[in-house]
Amino acid sequence: MKKQFNLTCYKTTGFYFFVVSVVMLIAAMILYKTQFVGTLAEYHNPMVYVPGIVGIVASLALLAFKPTARYAGLALWACSLVTFLMFVLAIYMYFTGVFYSGISSEAFKLIDKGVLSSTILFLLSLILSNVAMWLKQVKE
Repeated sequence: MKKQFNLTCYKTTGFYFFVVSVVMLIAAMILYKTQFVGTLAEYHNPMVYVPGIVGIVASLALLAFKPTARYAGLALWACSLVTFLMFVLAIYMYFTGVFYSGISSEAFKLIDKGVLSSTILFLLSLILSNVAMWLKQVKE
């Protein structure tokens, strides 16, 4: 008799927010690694990846067991928050250089697409993990 992997316990809204948040966090870290080269290399800090990877692994481990599944969203949110804050710490000088002459439409045009896209993905991951934290991860 074959055993089949059953995902029926994971068909909740919180689980889907959790999965999308993990995918966004992975995509943000990949963009941060690939886009911050050349002149942007000085704004690249490899320590930004550590809380993100720890958060993904820890939250997936918590999600694997039904009694701890309710804390998976919290673990992902906390690590996403730390990752986002470390990312901001790494790139804030970039934005001070871009907006040195003031906030204008020309300054917004100067923002690199890689910086903007990775910032948006880190922020979306943080928001979605916050939503997943408040929703159920598994059916009771």
